[in-house]
Amino acid sequence: MIDYTAAGFTLLQGAHLYAPEDRGICDVLVANGKIIAVASNIPSDIVPDCTVVDLSGQILFPGFIDQHVHLIGGGGEAGPTTRTPEVALSRLTEAGVTSVVGLLAPTLSLATRNPCSPRPVRSMKKASAPGC
Repeated sequence: MIDYTAAGFTLLQGAHLYAPEDRGICDVLVANGKIIAVASNIPSDIVPDCTVVDLSGQILFPGFIDQHVHLIGGGGEAGPTTRTPEVALSRLTEAGVTSVVGLLAPTLSLATRNPCSPRPVRSMKKASAPGC
């Protein structure tokens, strides 16, 4: 149950919504930073003291997913100038990225990746070789 007296409501009206499929022109009602309703037309007087944002002509989506992120940096095989620096998560969220998949070097042992691993394996390539 929503406490209408405590929640900060924002109504995003008239946006072209992708979530992830094309949902067309929609209104989105947000309470305390969480989406609580999506519909083709949500009246602005649905809750008292609701902030209304007109997004007509704008595209709205829940956030980007970056499936290839070197969170702790990477590379450098051709010298220090080729190394990818660590990524600051704040930079990702500023760019609209809300989810990331961190990549680890294949030479890290499974023991490093998973301390409960029964035996260390030098690389994922070796781990998938016949007999391993």
